[in-house]
Amino acid sequence: MIEPSTTTFGSDASRARAGLADYVAIARPDHWLKHVFIVPGIVLAYLLVARGDPIPWLVIIGGFVVACLISSANYVINEWLDAQFDQHHPMKSKRPAVAKALSAKLVYTEYALLTVVGLGLAALVSTPLFVVALVFWLSGIVYNVEPSRSKDKAYVDVATEALNNPIRLVLGWVLIAPTSLPPSSLVIAYWAGGAFLMSVKRLAAYVLAHRLIMKP
Repeated sequence: MIEPSTTTFGSDASRARAGLADYVAIARPDHWLKHVFIVPGIVLAYLLVARGDPIPWLVIIGGFVVACLISSANYVINEWLDAQFDQHHPMKSKRPAVAKALSAKLVYTEYALLTVVGLGLAALVSTPLFVVALVFWLSGIVYNVEPSRSKDKAYVDVATEALNNPIRLVLGWVLIAPTSLPPSSLVIAYWAGGAFLMSVKRLAAYVLAHRLIMKP
């Protein structure tokens, strides 16, 4: 994996040393709310496949914990590898990877721990959950890491990041019905909805950044 160039936005000596709160922040636990998109998969699987069966609450809780851990691993590597680009952004330049001197060793250790624990817990819950969690983790590699790094490719970035929505849908589904998958039409519709939201997000970020840059 590549590392952000400290010579681009200042040496570690010119930035305050990162503390525990900064390493927690790059995992973005505040973004765990996005896993609400797992809920429709759970509800639909129960209504369409497992209606009347006992609800496996421990499995559901385990699935949410897995989703949080894997998404945080993806966020950690995202922020670390984006530091040299975020320095030029009026808002993202305040992120810990830019504003603070993070230790590469600690960042990669955090990333590895989140990945191993997340995938390990998924394997304990069920094989289908492990497969979905692995796909979720790999999507972060494709999105953030060279040579693919799809986030740097126009339109492709929206298409690939929107995959997180159907991944969450399938994750919720296999928690209830591990021997089946949701209808392909539902998966495609979930992806299309995610792509629309990501397009709106990109447009809003572009407009805001342009206004901040042009502000006298």
